[in-house]
Amino acid sequence: MSMAFAIDQSEAEAVPVVAGSRSEPQEVQAMRNLWVAVIEQHYRTALSPFKSDEVERRRARVWFETEGFEDVCALAGFEAPEILRRGILRQLAAADAGETVALAHCRVQAQGAEL
Repeated sequence: MSMAFAIDQSEAEAVPVVAGSRSEPQEVQAMRNLWVAVIEQHYRTALSPFKSDEVERRRARVWFETEGFEDVCALAGFEAPEILRRGILRQLAAADAGETVALAHCRVQAQGAEL
């Protein structure tokens, strides 16, 4: 599975680890994928270039600073939500500064499995 946001390469050694493995029941993997999609959707909304999305964009950005974000990270299986938060907030700040933010793929290890 690929995620549509990237963590700064300078923190590559501190990439969050997803709990679990390929031996998890399919239902558990599906639920984790759902929660990863929630994080991804908030990220995409936070980067929306459309003026009509301004209120939703602000809400999405604020969400990354809440316990709700940490809860969703836990449900997605991330053991280090603060590292993920810092990477996302850094990219949002770069976008605000006019830098191009590529929606690159983030490789996350899940006990030997690459997501």
